[in-house]
Amino acid sequence: MLLELLGDNPLARNLAELGIGTNKKARVTGVILEDEKIYSTVHIALGSNDTFGGTVAAGIHLDGVIKSPELYIDGKLIVSGGEILS
Repeated sequence: MLLELLGDNPLARNLAELGIGTNKKARVTGVILEDEKIYSTVHIALGSNDTFGGTVAAGIHLDGVIKSPELYIDGKLIVSGGEILS
């Protein structure tokens, strides 16, 4: 389904956003601007980023929140088990 939404445009696969939720009071609401802030979640977006300072205009922007992620950056575990580790 995701690949169908992204289509054949290689710019649609651009990692436009990557964020770690840090708000322990945020709750799932179905509104991405709240949901992406929930503590220890990871938020990603694919596609365009030109509307907030980037340079990619892909014609599509898809956001998603991962509720129980494991996130590694440069081989270091950053988020796991519902906690931000560093």
